[in-house]
Amino acid sequence: MVTFTAPELHASLTSHFFVDYTIRVIIEGFGLKPSFQSLLTTSAQSNFSRHTNIVHLYYGQDGSKVFTDSYIFSHPKLRPWGQWLPISCPSCSSLHSWSDPTRHQSTIIFTCTRSGCLGLCTFPKPEGVEPIGKEVNGGRWMVKSEQR
Repeated sequence: MVTFTAPELHASLTSHFFVDYTIRVIIEGFGLKPSFQSLLTTSAQSNFSRHTNIVHLYYGQDGSKVFTDSYIFSHPKLRPWGQWLPISCPSCSSLHSWSDPTRHQSTIIFTCTRSGCLGLCTFPKPEGVEPIGKEVNGGRWMVKSEQR
């Protein structure tokens, strides 16, 4: 099963994903799990990746365990470690006042550019996520795998 996490996802954004899925999995007969990296790399070219995460639930080989792969798109300016950058600064409520990101080890940091404001947003790298595929337009998909 494949699910999308965006609460108000526009179906039209998924068209590239499903066309590629249809070709690779249904027509050519490749397995879904081994095809995911290619599906995600293709979808990273569109706005789809900026709007939703993807969750793939599947049974293990013996059918007794359920596995979950959560695919999260990360872009240092748009979705730092897959998180949304707030529209306004929590300290001064200034809209779109964030600086370009800086890094301290694996934490991405944004500071408010409004004069006199010391507001900042920090995004530490989530535990258990691994980058997959190639970087596309400055962003990259990550995966977090879990057994349920």
